[in-house]
Parts: sequence; structure tokens; C-alpha cells
Amino acid sequence: MQKESLRMSSFELNQPIQAAVKQQSSIKFEIGKAYQESATSKIPDQVSDPSAEHASTLLMNADVLIRFGEIDLAKHLVRQALSFNSHNPEALRRLITCMDPNTEATQLIKVHQALLKADFGFQTLANLGHAFYKVGNDSKAFENYRKALSTFTYEEKGLFEVYKNMGNILVKEGDYDGAEEFYNKAFTLKDDSDVLQVNLGTLDLQREDNEQALVRFRRALELNAKNDKAWVGLALVHNTMGDHVLAQANLENAIDVNPFNRTAVQLAAAWAIRDHKYDTAISYLETFLSQGGFGYESDGNLAGGFDEDLSLVLVHLFSLIGRQDLAAIEIERLLLWNPQHPQAILIEEELRAQIQS
Repeated sequence: MQKESLRMSSFELNQPIQAAVKQQSSIKFEIGKAYQESATSKIPDQVSDPSAEHASTLLMNADVLIRFGEIDLAKHLVRQALSFNSHNPEALRRLITCMDPNTEATQLIKVHQALLKADFGFQTLANLGHAFYKVGNDSKAFENYRKALSTFTYEEKGLFEVYKNMGNILVKEGDYDGAEEFYNKAFTLKDDSDVLQVNLGTLDLQREDNEQALVRFRRALELNAKNDKAWVGLALVHNTMGDHVLAQANLENAIDVNPFNRTAVQLAAAWAIRDHKYDTAISYLETFLSQGGFGYESDGNLAGGFDEDLSLVLVHLFSLIGRQDLAAIEIERLLLWNPQHPQAILIEEELRAQIQS
């Protein structure tokens, strides 16, 4: 601390604290005011057609709550507004804002579909496509993306994401030419996207164009050195080209950035078995499974369900290093998740026999 700051008066020192207290009080007042207004804004029994003005007041109060992170309270107000008119587009938009796309994905699609009846525009269709894309319903996502593209008359804000996701869907279907067309359209809108560079690199890998894939993944890392998928892409290219040492280094970088990248952890385990070097891969798997083994899907979203396959891989690695005791503990954990898993049941019996012998 500089000498000048040491000579500050107690008044000067207290100013930031007083300001913070004042701001906190203001936030509490606004939130409290919004919630109090909602509590007194109930629909009278004798009113059969509540006014739009009343719903508008509720939505304004919800905006205050959303701004201060009180999402559950805001959602309560929005639902009150929707009780006046279930097709109110502004209320539906705010409800979408309040919903968790990871835990309420199915309900979110229904709200998007309800909004579509009132607003058949580019952004609404694109957002519905995104919602379907998130739950893995590629055909519905692609269908709504196409409808969205048929409605826009100028460069829409969300056009890049639509083109990119349509390219991703076509890559999964094996239509590489179609995917490249959409990726190139996305590239014209945003040529500095590290995510798009990874997608293009993945497309090049599918076409077995390793040199071009190398260029794409390196460019992605120039744009964002923390892109774990770009590091995985580089690892795959170098492994294909026979440079296993560099591939392993790339993979370690990916896991350092994101220990819960399932593809990276799965590759680490496979290469550990190939190279007979188990310790690091075991550590990666233990870390991955320690957070429930949920991992992330290819689009970066949290996956659902315990990762039974990687749990079995960890059991296998424990067995390879002679730690049947640890393998038995992991199998027990898997069976707690899925007691009917046929392969796990057989392995548990084999491990029990080995330990007892």
C-alpha cells in the first residue's frame, strides 16, 4: 500500500463502506417493494377479465427481481401475469428468461412453442431450434432453424448461432458438404469465433484432411487458449499423424483447462491402456467421476446421468494395476446408481471371487 493511502482519514476510509451499505439497502428496498406489490396484486374474485395494466405492473416488478438475481420470485410474478393471459408474449419471454435450460429443458420447449403462436419471427423460431438442439432433437432443431431462415429479412442478431448449429447437425448426419456451406455462412458473420474454428477443424478431421484440421485447431487456440475442445482436436490430429508424445501433451492441456471434458478423459484412458501408463488416466477418471460422472456433451452442455461407461473403464484400469479392492469399490458405486447393470453384476462377482481367493 502506498504512503498516501496510509494517511487517509477515517472518513475517507468509511466512504466506500457507506456507499456499499447504501447500495445494498437500495437493492433490498427495490426487491421488497416489487414483492410487496405482487402480494397485493392478487386477482379479485369478482374480476373475470383482469386488465393488461395490472399484468404490465407485475412484469415490471419481475424485471427488478431478475436484475437482482431473484429468479424464483420473478418467476412467481411472471406466472401471475400469465394467469391473466396465458398467451401474453412479454410474459412468456420473461418466463423463458427465468427458466433453467439444464433442468427445465422440456418445459422450456413448451414455453417457446407457446410464444411462437404470438410471435412467428426469426428470433422466436431460432430460440425454439436452440431448445430442441440442446436436448438432442436435431431433426426438430433443423426444422425450426430452416423456418427461422425463411423469415429473416436482414442480418439478425442470432443468425451466426443458427448457421453454426445447422452445420453441427449436418456433420452428425454425415453431410459434410452441407455442413461446410452453413459453417462458411457463419464464418462470414463472425470470422473470429474459436468455437467455429473447432467445428471446421472437426469437419476436416471427418474428411481426413489432417493438415487443414491442424490449421483450424491452432487458429482456435490463437483466439482462445482456454478452448479445451481445440486442444482435444489437436491431440487427435497429432495422434493420427503418429506423434503420440505431442498428442498426449495436447490432451493434458485440454484436461487442465476442463477436467470434465468427457472426450478428453475417455481418450486419456484409451491411450493409457495402449501405452501401459495408467496412473495419470486413473487420476483423470477419479476427478471426472467425483462430480457425479455427469460430464459434458459435445455441445458443452451438462450431460444427464452417471457415466456408467467411464466408471467401468476405471474399474478396468484398477484391475490392470492389481487394485481389485479399488475396482470393487467403484463397481459398488456403479451398482448403487444402476443395480440392474448386467456387466457390472458379472464384474462384481468376478472381483469378489478374486478377493476371496
